[in-house]
Amino acid sequence: MSHHPHRFRYRAALALVAVLVALALLWFAGSHWLVNSAWLPQRLSQPEGIEIRWDKGRSRHPGRWEVEGFYLAREDDELALSVRAEHATLDLSLPALLRGELRIRSLDARGIRRLTLNDLALEGEGRLRLHDAVLASRELEIARLDLQLERGLLRRATDDATLVRDIDLAAEASLGRVAPAEAGADLLGALSGTLQLDAHADAWDVFTPYLAPLPWLALSGHGSLRGDLALEHGVLAAGSTLRLDSPALQVEIDEDRLPAGTRPERGPTTPDGSGSRHRAEGDGSVLLAVSAEDPEWLTLTTRLDDVTLRAVDPYARQAALTLAADLDNRRLDRLQAPERARLALRGEVIRLDVLDPYLTHLLNGRGIQLRGAGELAAELETLGPRPARARLEVTAPRLGVHALGYEASGRGTLHARLDDGDRVEVEIRLAGSGLRHQARQLLADAELQLTASGPLDPTRPLNGTRGAVSWQAARLPDIAALQPYLEPFLADPAPLQLLGGTARSHGQLEIAEGLLRGELALSGDRLRTRFREHAVESGMHLLLTLNEARLDGTRLDLSGSRLSWQARGQTPEAERLESDLVLRDGLLHRRNGVPGGRLVLEGRIRQLGFLNAFLPDAHGLALQGGGQLQLEGGFEGRRILPGSHLRVAAEPLRVGFLDHRAAGSGELSVRLETPEEARLSLEIPRYTLQRDDDDRPRLHGRDLVLTTRTGAFSRVLEAPDPAYFTTEISLPETEIPDVARYNTYLPEDAGVRLFGGTARLGSEFT
Repeated sequence: MSHHPHRFRYRAALALVAVLVALALLWFAGSHWLVNSAWLPQRLSQPEGIEIRWDKGRSRHPGRWEVEGFYLAREDDELALSVRAEHATLDLSLPALLRGELRIRSLDARGIRRLTLNDLALEGEGRLRLHDAVLASRELEIARLDLQLERGLLRRATDDATLVRDIDLAAEASLGRVAPAEAGADLLGALSGTLQLDAHADAWDVFTPYLAPLPWLALSGHGSLRGDLALEHGVLAAGSTLRLDSPALQVEIDEDRLPAGTRPERGPTTPDGSGSRHRAEGDGSVLLAVSAEDPEWLTLTTRLDDVTLRAVDPYARQAALTLAADLDNRRLDRLQAPERARLALRGEVIRLDVLDPYLTHLLNGRGIQLRGAGELAAELETLGPRPARARLEVTAPRLGVHALGYEASGRGTLHARLDDGDRVEVEIRLAGSGLRHQARQLLADAELQLTASGPLDPTRPLNGTRGAVSWQAARLPDIAALQPYLEPFLADPAPLQLLGGTARSHGQLEIAEGLLRGELALSGDRLRTRFREHAVESGMHLLLTLNEARLDGTRLDLSGSRLSWQARGQTPEAERLESDLVLRDGLLHRRNGVPGGRLVLEGRIRQLGFLNAFLPDAHGLALQGGGQLQLEGGFEGRRILPGSHLRVAAEPLRVGFLDHRAAGSGELSVRLETPEEARLSLEIPRYTLQRDDDDRPRLHGRDLVLTTRTGAFSRVLEAPDPAYFTTEISLPETEIPDVARYNTYLPEDAGVRLFGGTARLGSEFT
């Protein structure tokens, strides 16, 4: 009887084991049936928008199953995702399942065949692990997600386009609790994680999200894609990089889509607008990075080597191009236009005219055009929608510049800069250059420098544009080329004509607000000119000061100009005039098509005999000597204005009239009294008088006055007929040292002869 309790406990234990074994067998049998039936997947798929299914499986313990042919999908407008894998271990929360919620304590999916997120589908060989994930329609949360993928492929479901291929990646992510159905749900703001990526991709498809704020920039080209990214609540973290290396990368900039105020003005382009699109093709890379030193900025950098640039046709080759844009590093769905952008280009430019649209605002909108080819280096930095700084350097063996109707060409360099974001400054230097205007050769063999500056945006209220040109050691092949520039300020027909001759020149001119200012020097020998009917050969050094010259030809101020002139008439006996003159006041104008002006001229003049060709021959007037000259007067059309006068204070002064010569210190003056009355007067306070055939003075005297008048001044200008002139000679106080010398004036048969003596004489001749 003592063994009965032991025997009872033993039987009870056996019974309990039998029950447990029976329950276990019942559980395994039931769970096997349950996991391989259609009821359990349907039960798990009851939450709205959730679908779970598998081909077959087994249960390890309640709520944990190992399945094959696994498929999990969540569908709604905010976040659609799905996973398809060969094998999966699924651990679900049964209490949550009883409440109608799908809470995944863990999911280990191996042999992933397809993973989708909205319209993106990732295919390949990989493994996905989820921990503590809620995939309800009203609540979404993932405590941890791990993904490894090899030989992957990323497609876009909308058009089945392959975006990235040959993908090897390792990713880790988490999604904070969010309610997608609620207004203002922030899915991306709840997402954090890391991604390491190695793949082959297309530049446009990968970098489209970052190019969206830059509608004027497009990338294309396949290449090797590598990434090391970290995301914190939807924002790329410091140190994140995504790099594409491509042997055939293409960058396109569309000027028509640049922000207003930065687009260059250009003429008609091709019908498809391709003339405004610039393309760069070459071996290059694209790098998206968040600097560890400055994580507030997201930088997109494109670099190309051995690149060809083209609009319609190629205009640069063998170039290196760098394009970088700094975006405010914010959530990826909230990226905006870059705060800063930088461009650097260096290479061979084969068509400089591609720069013309960027110089069109200069010189009051008349622009600068370039021709030729050479080496180019350029830098550009923008701040917001506007350029802030720019540099451009061109070195060309043959550089052509067209501006204001002038053409210059030679071996040279071009420097352009933008420093303050508002004004463009251009400097061009040419060596051995020529300057042409309207098919006329103005300069040759010149060291030429041209500068221009103006507003980047001509609609902004700035000081307008400015330009300057300077030249050294230049040669003017033919001074006749200057004649058209004088004629607007001369009467028609022009009284002064430049016939020919070679000269040397240097100078500097500045243009601003429709005005030309500066000075130029002109030197030459054997220069041929014509003043009315008198041809003159001269040597000249002219320093011409342009205080104000209007580009429309209505006003020209030459005050302060200086002239050193040596001139000789055509006849062998003509004297050589030498003068050093200063134009104190020289204002020329053109009103209603009629030229006019006012001149005040001072200086030293020598060899007055040069003027004899302009005096009436019949009166026998002839001048010699030199002195100080003063000229003041005005003209309108072909008419010299009354009050105009010329004065020469000479020492010594010699004047010949009839067959006599008078010598002394005196003054020669010419004055226009009325439009038709002119007077030439010669005054010598103390003089000696002698005949042309006698070297001995015939008399001495004081206050000799010689006056030539005309009342037909306009006719005299056409033809100096002696009939238009009257000459008066006054000798009020004369001493005759030997009256016998006057026997030559007596007839041989007069019966009177003078033997000697002295006398005083007063006389008047007309």
